[in-house]
Amino acid sequence: KLEITIGTCKRGNKPGEFRNNYGVAVSADNEIFVTDYFNNRVQVFSINGTFLRLFPTVVPVNGYVVLYSRNGRPIKKFDVRFLDRNQHQYPVIAMDTRNNKVIVMDRDTIRLFHPNGTLYRSHVVFL
Repeated sequence: KLEITIGTCKRGNKPGEFRNNYGVAVSADNEIFVTDYFNNRVQVFSINGTFLRLFPTVVPVNGYVVLYSRNGRPIKKFDVRFLDRNQHQYPVIAMDTRNNKVIVMDRDTIRLFHPNGTLYRSHVVFL
């Protein structure tokens, strides 16, 4: 069993601290990118859990996914406003780097997007 501790396990706004993390992605270079929702940033860690860097994120309004480069430069924004705001306020977003897909999950649906924002596939989930 492999377990990695990311950050300091403290709530806050210093490097290694979080205020609601909703997404995680691991790059081909074994860097772990963790969204820090209420601090409006992404924190980057080594595969061993060591803090490397962070970059601020700015999303214009709810209902958009913004893709960033590994150095924090916005690359692409696409619309996911089809999500029902009352039921899906906090979708989970992840990146599948092996298959080059963006994954957006809400309460009952998993949607896979191409990096250009076009829908690739969706799956209804029954829990």
